[in-house]
Amino acid sequence: MKLVLFRHATRSPYEVGDASLNTVGLAQANDLPSLVTPHGSLPSPTHLFSSPKKRARQTFQVLSDNLGLALIIDENLDERKNNESTAEFDQRVMDVFDRLMRLDHDATAYVCSHLDWLEAAIAKWPSDYTQSATSWAAGEFLIFRVEDGVCITKGGGVISPRRA
Repeated sequence: MKLVLFRHATRSPYEVGDASLNTVGLAQANDLPSLVTPHGSLPSPTHLFSSPKKRARQTFQVLSDNLGLALIIDENLDERKNNESTAEFDQRVMDVFDRLMRLDHDATAYVCSHLDWLEAAIAKWPSDYTQSATSWAAGEFLIFRVEDGVCITKGGGVISPRRA
């Protein structure tokens, strides 16, 4: 299986709550399909999973529309809630990993979430990734090949919009 973890595209720093993407973020979302093979460097997805937050859904919506793939909204991909313990949050992150491990061997899953969630996934999931996950930029992604339940790093990058 292939797995691509994304941090949602750029949002307005001035909006609070369930913020939308800003102009740059919308351009990132619009350019994401151009990064997918056969023309780009990202593997073609078979599954699109998103946090319920608007900015995460917007990041994948154009890709979903272009590829005709359903955008699966997963509450477990949401950022940590104020009243949620570390153990509860970590369990949500691990529940996503367990769900992904049940996908077909030939699947390519795209997952769009938030900085805190991605930090926890990198820390908790079995992986060869050794860099700090605290520097994820908006629109940044990591590509993994999953072998025997271990995420093997294959590359990464940032969705850089051609226009904003």
